[in-house]
Amino acid sequence: AQFDKMLPQFQVAAKKAETAFKIPYGITMCTMLIESGLYYSAHEGDEYKGLGQFGSAIVEDLSKLSNNAKSPYSKMWDNYTSASLTDHAVRSSNNPEVATGAVAMMLRWLYQDRLPASHCKDCSSNQQFNRRDLYLMVAGYNYSPYAIQKIANRTLSQMHTSFPPPRETRNYMTKMDRCLEKGQVKKF
Repeated sequence: AQFDKMLPQFQVAAKKAETAFKIPYGITMCTMLIESGLYYSAHEGDEYKGLGQFGSAIVEDLSKLSNNAKSPYSKMWDNYTSASLTDHAVRSSNNPEVATGAVAMMLRWLYQDRLPASHCKDCSSNQQFNRRDLYLMVAGYNYSPYAIQKIANRTLSQMHTSFPPPRETRNYMTKMDRCLEKGQVKKF
């Protein structure tokens, strides 16, 4: 029942986030679905919680980006919403707009700042995401945004079969592939 109630709100937020952050609707929706199933529980006690399953350190990083007037992310966030990007709003609230925006902004930051083409020979740089970009964005989101360079020039099969990233992140890559298969995104 919660999923049916929340889905339309996530759809609106993901479409709005696509415009503001230039992250495809399907990638944002699949990330939200994989992370939380679009389900919020106020009783989560782990470090990683909320609709986007964020840790407090990354929310602090994103908050600094959104509040720094010199950062391009500040303008993106302001174009997306007037709500503040705070730890409470992202991790301890069932607000789909803030959570979806935080997911899209993190994915944009990973793609734009953590996957520089000079360090990744097969990454794209034109917002036409390829599978390598997607896997590296997933690794940055699920494993560590600061460890992407360790796997940036591995083959796709090496990323899928060996550490780093950890097994959980490799499974996440598979889930993202399945979610984005032809036609699946349209079910959103």
